[in-house]
Amino acid sequence: MSRLAISLEEQVVISAASITSENIVKAVVILVTQSYKTEGVSRLKKGSCSILLIHGNNDEILSPYCSHYVYNNADEPKKSVLYDNSGYGFD
Repeated sequence: MSRLAISLEEQVVISAASITSENIVKAVVILVTQSYKTEGVSRLKKGSCSILLIHGNNDEILSPYCSHYVYNNADEPKKSVLYDNSGYGFD
């Protein structure tokens, strides 16, 4: 059974997914990524847990750089989606 972890508290879901020993979490989806305490993304099991980062490129509260930072520290499979002309609330 596949499981998907979605959270606005990325450090919590990344940490939980990185410490599971049985590959319970198969995918992590993060909306409006912050980079604080997301170092655990590099400990996600390579090839067994994918990550999807979604961010607005006009976000003035959390810079899209935060998503780039997490993306660059994650192993494959990974994907980052930046929405043009979207701010913090995707407005």
